[in-house]
Amino acid sequence: MSNADVTFTPESAGGNPATGRTDTNGHYSLSTPPKGEGASPGKYKVHIIARGPDRPPKPGETGSGMPGEMMPGDPIIPQKYFAPDSSGLTFEVKRGSNRANFDLTD
Repeated sequence: MSNADVTFTPESAGGNPATGRTDTNGHYSLSTPPKGEGASPGKYKVHIIARGPDRPPKPGETGSGMPGEMMPGDPIIPQKYFAPDSSGLTFEVKRGSNRANFDLTD
């Protein structure tokens, strides 16, 4: 799945979330602000947001009212994966190279 936003949120307080976007093959690399480093070693809650292309507002759907406004695309994965507390996804980052793949079925 391409163009999905993947976020690793540290389970312990004080760490920075690491984010990445999937490419056309579903691969991603994580980055943390401000230096763009990958995720630090530790345990993370993971959430993934994947939507279809932006679309015009549907009848009855309110936005800003600006001409030509587009709304976020419809979810292409179950919305439970959109938040770290409902996704059920976790991963422990260890020193060195890591590979985290997630099966997003419901």
